[in-house]
Order: sequence, then C-alpha cells, then structure tokens
Amino acid sequence: MQVLFYKIVYNEPMTFQKTVLALVLLFSLARAGDAANLEFTGFATGGRYLAFEQFGMTDGIGFPYAKMQIVDVTKNTVLAETQTMLEVEGSSISQARAAIKTKAQALLVQYKITRGNTGQFIGIAPTAPNISGQRSQ
Repeated sequence: MQVLFYKIVYNEPMTFQKTVLALVLLFSLARAGDAANLEFTGFATGGRYLAFEQFGMTDGIGFPYAKMQIVDVTKNTVLAETQTMLEVEGSSISQARAAIKTKAQALLVQYKITRGNTGQFIGIAPTAPNISGQRSQ
C-alpha cells in the first residue's frame, strides 16, 4: 500500500489529484441522505407478519418523516408501506411518528399485528458450528 501511494504521489501527480477528487466526491455522496432511525412495531399473532417504522429528518430540506412497512416473514417481502413527511416549518419527528401511527392503523388491523408483540426469546446455542459443520469447543 505504501509503495502504491508513493508511486501515485511522486510519479504521477495528476493521478493523485484525481484520486483525491474521487475520494472527496465519494465521501460527500456517502454523507448525502438522511439517517433513519428504526423501531420494531410488532408481530402478527402466529408470527407470519411483522411491522417496523423508520423515521428521521430529511437531509437538505430538514422535514421530519416517518414510514411503516409490513413484511411477510415467510416470504421475506414487503407487503405494504405507508409514509408521511411533514412539510411544515418547525414540525417535529414525534409529530411525523404520530401521523404515521394513525395512518398505518388500518394496515396493522388488516394483518393482525399487535404493537409491542416482539415474539418470544427461545435461546442461543452455546457454541456455533465451524466451517466443517462440527461444533467448536
């Protein structure tokens, strides 16, 4: 790595400048967007469906948003989604979350999802299988 860096810096200055520019662009794109928070809503009776909520502030314009998704656990697919963004100056994330909970209530009833039904913890295996399929000590 140091040899390659030396070659780029000292033997090919234009390549070094392009590399730095590419890295700056890459990191600026990586920072673009919002950072969503995630909260598990609950499972349906029997565990076939689950609901979760994402929420946060949009990057750039700064409006709060919330989104709820219903997932079919057996098929690993999103069945339904509802979202809201409060485009009013001074709106809060808690207001967006309250709005999405009201908006998503019909979906929760349709799929028989109970808020707070986080399932039942069964346990953890004390040892995990290694690559050969045998248990490690």
